[in-house]
Amino acid sequence: MEEEFKLVGILNKLDVLNEFVYPVYEYENKYYLQSSDTLNTIESFEVIVSEIFTKSIKPLEECKLVNPCNKTTFKIGDEALYGIEFPDSKVFLGTFEELKQLVSTTKFDDDYLDIEAPYFVKTTEEQILELKKAGN
Repeated sequence: MEEEFKLVGILNKLDVLNEFVYPVYEYENKYYLQSSDTLNTIESFEVIVSEIFTKSIKPLEECKLVNPCNKTTFKIGDEALYGIEFPDSKVFLGTFEELKQLVSTTKFDDDYLDIEAPYFVKTTEEQILELKKAGN
């Protein structure tokens, strides 16, 4: 049986708002981050070993999710999740396609995110096209 990792929170490594955040998963009482490939699927789960980061995990119950994820458990091969934390404590957590939709319909208040989010989507889409052309 494949291990299933429960989505339990987010990690904002820089502890600033209007920033990309990482979905946090739990398995056997340890916290994990996803590692995803350029086709936006989860390749592996990497254990969080830094106590600084484990203390910084914000439980999902404390997040105001703007598009609640309908899945609670994930395994290798599932679609990767992406997150953004906004100043009003709202958190976007969704797939690449949902992130793409958010970016195409949102004017971010933060100059960094207003530039970085569309750039991230564009470069990720370019990587996906290159892999598909290469037959991967």
